[in-house]
Amino acid sequence: MATEMEELVSFLSSTSPQITKAAVDIVRGLTGSMEGLQSLANYSNALLPALSRLLTLPKEVSEAAAEALVNLSQNSSLAEAMVGIGLVKTTMDVLYKPECSIARLLVMLLVNLTQLEAGAASLLQTEDEKVHGLYVMKLVRSFCRTSHESNDDAFEHVGSILVNISKQRKGRELLLDPKRGLLKQIIRQFDSNSSLRKKGVSGTIRNCCFEAENQLQNLLLVSEFLWPALLLPVASNKIYREQDRLKMPLELGTALSIEREPVNDPEIRIQALEAIYLIILQCLCGGDDNGDVISNNSYRDISDCRGDGGSGGSGGGHDNVVVAANGGDVGVVGGDGGGISCEGFKSLWGQLSPLCLKWICPYSGGDEGGISGGDGGVNSNDDDSAGDGVVVVANGCSVVVTMTMVVMVTVLAVAVVVATKGDQRFYLNLGVGNMYVTRFDQCNEAGRRAFWSVNGPRIVQIGYEDEEDPKVMEAYEQLGSLLVHSSSAEEPPSDTTK
Repeated sequence: MATEMEELVSFLSSTSPQITKAAVDIVRGLTGSMEGLQSLANYSNALLPALSRLLTLPKEVSEAAAEALVNLSQNSSLAEAMVGIGLVKTTMDVLYKPECSIARLLVMLLVNLTQLEAGAASLLQTEDEKVHGLYVMKLVRSFCRTSHESNDDAFEHVGSILVNISKQRKGRELLLDPKRGLLKQIIRQFDSNSSLRKKGVSGTIRNCCFEAENQLQNLLLVSEFLWPALLLPVASNKIYREQDRLKMPLELGTALSIEREPVNDPEIRIQALEAIYLIILQCLCGGDDNGDVISNNSYRDISDCRGDGGSGGSGGGHDNVVVAANGGDVGVVGGDGGGISCEGFKSLWGQLSPLCLKWICPYSGGDEGGISGGDGGVNSNDDDSAGDGVVVVANGCSVVVTMTMVVMVTVLAVAVVVATKGDQRFYLNLGVGNMYVTRFDQCNEAGRRAFWSVNGPRIVQIGYEDEEDPKVMEAYEQLGSLLVHSSSAEEPPSDTTK
């Protein structure tokens, strides 16, 4: 004998419009609670196809079905099942029918489905080269053409979809394809008054910047729109002096010559700063073997790999950075004397081992701050805390170790380890509480030059002075530390302060 829930689901396929409407209204109500969602999830095999079919019916039925699907899709298992039955295609087909009256709900459904890798791939149509990108092009066109000044902005959530698909390399490549011109259209929506649109655009730009290493030129093709979208949110609301604006392109200088509304959302400011960081320097830890974004940060917290051992150097100054080549040791002792564990170090920086380091483990220096290693190791008994360094050669890769303290505004950079191979340079940076590996190459030289050319460092400096949010300040400091390290590669503009 059928249970009440089974009967309810079966009524969704009734030939009677009244029964169908009553049933879908009940289902929609159940999806509004966790208990109801769990009850319906047990019947997903019949429930999801039935709700999918109802999307094509008149609004009084399709709206309730769409709301139910949006709520159900918050469950990752149910969302995966929806993708499996082809709901992405069904949603797009219904969305672009002339008589569609539930566009906003369908876009919200796509947001949830594209959070899954399979859902993003389905929207990108990666399996069919003939139509690859067609759905995304339609959504971008609707995103850019619809009015964003009204309260009924049916396509404002497209920005969130673009963030989701740009987490995948194929999505970023599609958006950065200069022949399609999608990124240029998307960036121009940053002028919208809708915070949701702004956040979607900002997040999409930030994700696309993970391709800066390979597609920097395509990013810079839209620099006329890119730099204002990235720099204005972090420029504070001050009116800039003429001396500063003369070094900027017209689109930036004009905007900074008048009073303007600040970007109050700290997430947008952080995304902008991270995007600038990635343009200047593409981090090694920014992606996995498939090129997909695996972390929202370009660094790992130092506490993830801190050990119990390690002693400081003498003189009350900085502790030692130790590198020994050809099977020797690499150790970093932080300013508080805490060592970094071997296993944590191996896990975090194993990407460097193919280049120059056989293996990595912690070093505990004595009071003299000695440096020791295995074959090819070097020794030093410096008793001061000056910026000394050593240069060794390991497996055909020159390694430069420097100990330095650099202050830019209030940015503190504690140590830099540089490894070079061919035309690539790798930096292991220990900032205040952060560790991250970065790589410079010829492509990224162009990124830094482009940033200097718009007087970007000056804008970041002024924006940092007015920033109050701790998390945003941390993003400023991470970028500032990188600018300090790269200043030798690009001559900074002359100081314009009075």
